[in-house]
Amino acid sequence: MSRLKSRRALVLALSVLAVSLSIGASTASAGSVGCTWATGPLYKNYTCLTINGEGTYVKSFRVTYKKGGEHICYSQAKVVVTSPSGYRWTYWSPYRSGCTWWDLAWFDFPVYRHYPSGSRACGTFYTSGVAVGPSPCNYIR
Repeated sequence: MSRLKSRRALVLALSVLAVSLSIGASTASAGSVGCTWATGPLYKNYTCLTINGEGTYVKSFRVTYKKGGEHICYSQAKVVVTSPSGYRWTYWSPYRSGCTWWDLAWFDFPVYRHYPSGSRACGTFYTSGVAVGPSPCNYIR
């Protein structure tokens, strides 16, 4: 491949990447994912909060926990949405006893409602009653 063709291919690939990133960035906060990494060897553990919806309308939240290479036992999750005025909505998942067969677990929270613009949603994952890692938060606008 000539140098000119490889440059054109590189420019095209970067253009596609830029367009895909700008499309993702323009999505409203109610359609977002935010993750936090727990400290430790190789940063193997993380917690994510996914908000499914558009604008201020939220269909559901998902709290996901990845525990690098280990089973996840006795788990539960919580989502707290705080409006700009300070009003709070708190949602708890059911408690899951026993352990997963893999190192990934999640809970879904179907809510189907609007929240005031600027509300902050935070997701926390618990194992054996203890919060694991920092809680990711996203704004709903």
